[in-house]
Amino acid sequence: MKWNYEKLLKECTAYNNFLRDYNNNNLSQCYLLIGEDGFLRNKILQAMLKILFCTSSDKPCNKCLECTKIENNNNLDVMYFGTETSFNKDDANRLREECCIRPLTGDLKVLIVPNADKMEELTQNKLLKTLEELPSSVMVILSVSAEVEVLPTIRSRMRKLYVNNIDKELREILKDNPLREEILLCSNGHIEEVERLSKDTKFVNYYDFALSLLNDFPSSRELGGKGKFFVQNKNDIEQILKILMYVIYDNMKNNKTTYPTVALPNCIRAVGKGLVSLSKYANTNAVIDGILLTILEEKSKCK
Repeated sequence: MKWNYEKLLKECTAYNNFLRDYNNNNLSQCYLLIGEDGFLRNKILQAMLKILFCTSSDKPCNKCLECTKIENNNNLDVMYFGTETSFNKDDANRLREECCIRPLTGDLKVLIVPNADKMEELTQNKLLKTLEELPSSVMVILSVSAEVEVLPTIRSRMRKLYVNNIDKELREILKDNPLREEILLCSNGHIEEVERLSKDTKFVNYYDFALSLLNDFPSSRELGGKGKFFVQNKNDIEQILKILMYVIYDNMKNNKTTYPTVALPNCIRAVGKGLVSLSKYANTNAVIDGILLTILEEKSKCK
């Protein structure tokens, strides 16, 4: 299956609103791109840059030299600030300094903070002063998973672009996949994860295993067998646990399982804590045993 991201982007409100701003010669100097799906946000951000710099009359053409530069991150007038985990005062200072430098190849320079929700309040206030004094040749784009992470004083100065849910389009793409609903559930509708799971031959086994923990895990006698599954798939333990969390949540929400619904929230918390522990390099066997025991104990409490 070849994914046509351009077609999917055209279904996104954020993309269409930005294109409309461009076509109406009504671009803002400050945009706030908002959406939970980071991969889709980045795709839309890339499309926005292509619209700004594309030399074709039909924008974005995805073929011209400028579109290729954006695709390969080679446009000298597009600059990124901060990392995946932080945007600090030094980044804010660099961004401010760049505002004072003329564009190198055209009339516009675009300065981007790809993870603006990682900014501390003090840093945001420093950025606010920059936004208040932007030269006409500069556009600033902040990309965030949730706008509540950005100070109201900054939000008020920015035009908001919301990345809408494209669940309908994803369902259409997966219409011939017998695991469509399971994939959409365990990807949380995130486009990159939907694509990955749709190609993962192990996914159905992991999903069925997660269901078995709720429906076919009657006693501690089964503990060894369930633990063995994790050992056999040790390279995918975090993926299995994430699928388990989505399966538990879905069963709790829709009352699909014979497992006591009132016990499921504690099971979700146990899996969540387990994932955090694994990210800190805790003993894998101990983490898995703890999760399995919690599932058994919660079930027995409700008998």
